[in-house]
Amino acid sequence: MKPGQRSYIPGVGYIQISTVDEVALPELTDDDARLDGFESATALRHEIEQLYPKELAAGYRAFRIRFNVLPPDVQREMKLAKKQAAASDR
Repeated sequence: MKPGQRSYIPGVGYIQISTVDEVALPELTDDDARLDGFESATALRHEIEQLYPKELAAGYRAFRIRFNVLPPDVQREMKLAKKQAAASDR
């Protein structure tokens, strides 16, 4: 993922990536955690450690990805473009 890229998150809709930064897990803050739906950085780190134990042990890097949900009019445009692209592939 890179800044400016658009993507789709089920249940959220289309998003646009604003920043991608490498982050060491001990550097995650409570603000980072709250933005991701956790009460604290400790809870976020615990979840990451539970989900990715092999990757962390292998030295994989972690990244903080910030994004904005695109406005409703852009959501509609992107859905329409996806439908049109699917129809032209038939």
